[in-house]
Order: sequence, then structure tokens, then C-alpha cells
Amino acid sequence: MNVTDIFNYFNGYAVVRITGRQPERFINLALKKKIYIWNIKKEGEETVFCVSARGFLLLRKIARKTGVRVKISGKKGFPGLIRKIKRRKAVFAAGIILFAAILAAGSLVLKIDIVGNEKLPSEKIIEKLDVLGLKKFSLRSNIDTERISRELIKEFDGISWVGVYEDGTRVTVEIKEKTPPPPMIPLDIPTDLVAAKDGIVISLNAENGEKRVKTGETVKKGQVLISGEVPLREGEESRYVHSIGNVTAETWYEKETDVKLYEYEKQYTGRTKKALVLKAFSREWGGGVVPFLNYD
Repeated sequence: MNVTDIFNYFNGYAVVRITGRQPERFINLALKKKIYIWNIKKEGEETVFCVSARGFLLLRKIARKTGVRVKISGKKGFPGLIRKIKRRKAVFAAGIILFAAILAAGSLVLKIDIVGNEKLPSEKIIEKLDVLGLKKFSLRSNIDTERISRELIKEFDGISWVGVYEDGTRVTVEIKEKTPPPPMIPLDIPTDLVAAKDGIVISLNAENGEKRVKTGETVKKGQVLISGEVPLREGEESRYVHSIGNVTAETWYEKETDVKLYEYEKQYTGRTKKALVLKAFSREWGGGVVPFLNYD
């Protein structure tokens, strides 16, 4: 569809059928008068073509001159669509209301998801969000993500971080809860320092207690690294202390997954196809045919 076709669509045009002995002369005279005619074809004894609404009025004189009978087969274009809509005012009004409702719904928050919280109940978070103005059917434009994050952290001691994300009409509030510190063991109680995971010892410093591993050694989860049992001289009982020290180790994680034996990669040729497309009232005109088998 070119610019002229778009212009004729919005101005309206007619599909015309002519019969008579001199259809070719009729067409030639119309073109000579600079009347824009397109899509000319023969259908039996009739010649069919499209002509603009203004051009159709100029065909009467040519029809009388050539003795050709002119008949309108149909009226097309935007003006005809408007006339149909006006005849169906109730449908038109309902369409406007529906369109307005869709626009309004798109600007509202329709769903709120709370994720990441394990100890803190979602109900309490939702109550606080309601006070902060984030609730169902509230305007998306009024959402202040920084304020919501700041106020939630201030309100609940168990929250360390809050992220607020918008995805259309859905808002997701992601919660990161604080990890409580391990329980403190009094220094007068003998303890061992053990490995939390499998790993390779990189460095080891024992301030109190007996070293049980060396640098570069592989250790298993639960293995004693610094023991609270300190051996004394021969014949004397061991002394038990509260082991203290720093141990650094490299650890690893194992995970199984399915991997494809091949990978599909797009290699673009740089070739393009340009087209003018008109979209209106759920219809589309123009565009043409894309001459490529695979394309974006």
C-alpha cells in the first residue's frame, strides 16, 4: 500500500462496474481528465475498477458521452466505516467504554506478589504496603519504589533489603530477610572448630587450640580443623580449651544439567525489507510479502 492508497482510503472510494460498447474509451477519457482509477479488470461483459469519491462525480459526463452505464458495486474507505458506526450508536458507545476501561485497567495495579519472605508473614507486609499507597486498583504512577523499600526496612527488623518491580499491572515485592548470627558459646566451654563444607585449606591460624590440618590439605564437612583438646607432656592428661582461629578454604559446588549437543546461532545478512503499513480498527493494510524464509 502506497501513500496514494492510504489517502484514498481516508477520503473514501467506490468500486464501479461499467457496461457498454466503449469501456476502453470510457477509461481513456477518465484518465485524460486526470481522474485516478485503479484495480481495473474485466469480469465477463463488465469492467470493474476503483475510483475516488470525488472522481466518481466526474464520471457522469464521460458516461453520457460514451454511452456506458455506470453502477456502484460498493463504497469503501474510512468515511463508509464511520457511517456504519454512526448507524450503530450503541455498539460504538460500548466500544468507546470498553476501550476506556482497557486503558484505565492498564494504569492500575491488579496484582501484588510478595516473594522471598520465609519468617515474616505476607499479610503484615501487605498491610504496610496498603498504608504506603500500594494496593490493588491503585494507580501505577503513584508507586514510589524507593520510599516503599525504605519504609519496609524501617518497619520490620527482620528485613535487610527490599526490591519493588513493575511488570504491567503486576507489582512484585521481593524481600531479603536478615540471617541471624550463630549462637555465642562462652569462652570457658571447650569447643572444636570444624569445617562447614568440603574444601581445600588455603590458610590456617590457631589462636587457641590444636591444629589438626595443614595448608593445602583437603577436608570434609564436619572435620575438626582446630581441636579444643590440647595434649600436654607424656603422662599428663590433655587440657580442653575453647578453640579460636581463622581458617580459609576453597570450596566448590556440583550441579547437573542437560546440555544440547548443538547450538542454533543466527547470522544476519544485513538485508532488509521496508513497507508502509496502516493499522486501524483491528485491521491492517499494506506490508506486502516478506521475501525471506527466516527473518526477524
